[in-house]
Amino acid sequence: MSSVGEKETSEVGGLQGVVQNLGSSLGTALIGSVLIASLSASFLGAVDASDLPDAVKAEVSVSTESAVGIVPVSSVDQIVQEAGLSSAESAQLTSIYGDSQVSSLRASFFDLIIFSLASLLFSKNVPTVVVGGRRTKQEKTVNRRTGGSRSPSSQRTVGHPHSLG
Repeated sequence: MSSVGEKETSEVGGLQGVVQNLGSSLGTALIGSVLIASLSASFLGAVDASDLPDAVKAEVSVSTESAVGIVPVSSVDQIVQEAGLSSAESAQLTSIYGDSQVSSLRASFFDLIIFSLASLLFSKNVPTVVVGGRRTKQEKTVNRRTGGSRSPSSQRTVGHPHSLG
């Protein structure tokens, strides 16, 4: 906001809000998609690698064909028993699902970190020149000596000890 003049601040503020909301929505959707895909792949892979009977593996595969829902681990036992599986199979599927949730959350957080670090690459072009800020005594003295105009080299930049930003 400091790199635009007073006349453009309302337009830039509105644009900044739109871009922030869009980024938040897209980021949430992207990480949510990674979470669901990771949970689905992890759960089905673990079920296939388990020592569960082939009939149970086929039933789990069919029932999760369209999607694997995110449910609390404590409710998996009830869902599995309603499907008619034994308590031993229920306990094993509950354990597999819990482990799959943890691994998919780890994968999602890792991807979130990677996306965040990659987004820093796009922020290198953010303007650093402060427009319309107050001048310091030193700048006023320099301006009087040079005829009153601020040269580009005397404009304050973000991070400069005398800048407002």
